Amino acid sequence: PDGGQEKKVFAYEESGQVVGELAVLFRAPRAATVKARTDAVLLSVDRCSFEACGGRSEGSMARINQNPDALLASGAAAGVAAGFNAPIAGIFFASEVVRPGDDNSLDLTTRLLAAAVSAAVVQSFLPGGPAIKTTNFSWDGGNGELFLFIILGVLTGMIAYGYKKIVASSRDIITWVTDQGVPNIWLPIAGALVTVLISLLTCARVQFDGFGAVNEVLRDASEPLGEAASNLSLAPLIENRGSIGLFGAAPLLALMVLKIFSTAFSSVSGLVGGTFAPSIYIGACLGGALGRMIEGAAIAHSAATTYIVVGMASMLAANCSVPITSVVLAVELAGGAS
Repeated sequence: PDGGQEKKVFAYEESGQVVGELAVLFRAPRAATVKARTDAVLLSVDRCSFEACGGRSEGSMARINQNPDALLASGAAAGVAAGFNAPIAGIFFASEVVRPGDDNSLDLTTRLLAAAVSAAVVQSFLPGGPAIKTTNFSWDGGNGELFLFIILGVLTGMIAYGYKKIVASSRDIITWVTDQGVPNIWLPIAGALVTVLISLLTCARVQFDGFGAVNEVLRDASEPLGEAASNLSLAPLIENRGSIGLFGAAPLLALMVLKIFSTAFSSVSGLVGGTFAPSIYIGACLGGALGRMIEGAAIAHSAATTYIVVGMASMLAANCSVPITSVVLAVELAGGAS
């Protein structure tokens, strides 16, 4: 038994009784220990043999009903494909996160089919091309620029670690608050108020509106920093949305920090949310800040928009432990790379 759970004891005294059937029927983990008091004859059967005896060969579609992992992986692939208009990333996401224990060509086929159909259905109702609008996503700096991308990777790893620590600390604070007798019903209200306050201070740039906020960062970075703008000025945060060439490194880093805190507090207070989409925005702000800081540098370098897309992929990989999915998703969202 786990922890302090009550120990349950069953007796198997009659011939023909079975134990461990959940493992072969539903792929459940081991949950019991059997000890024989006298000599006994035990007949065992593994899962593949059991399924073959039941008429479920490896190529049979009926086998899917006995493999919940395959169905879960297919659902995950379809969800990412539909939510982000990225069917290929959905397939990789299912493989990296769900990891069916008995992965084979049939399971891969179901993921391919689910991702393709979900993406096609969404596109039929919501056409519009790539979710992220950038026309300058290319690697122009050559091999000499690699160290800058390595620096970006190290920074995203550190930020992802800090984000997780902030979430853990926020959860501890919420636990302490509830221990003081504050009703749980007030927690989502407090989370909503904090989010709304931060949103008002930044002209709604930290709230999730699809990829609108990410596209705004990309659109602003598509032009060099204006003469009147500065990497250190926070004034653009209160400007109306839709700016071009105004956001320097400081306001982008401020947006990143505010997004981290608002996401963490919203998550632990019980509001609906996750880590996937916020990671994309956090990475975009960090990548954009680095891209802005090297503008005008003597070394050859790519446009700031490239650093934004790479930052998105890097942060998503660090926060969600899906490195392959992150790269593929960033390329799909941006409509390709050159």
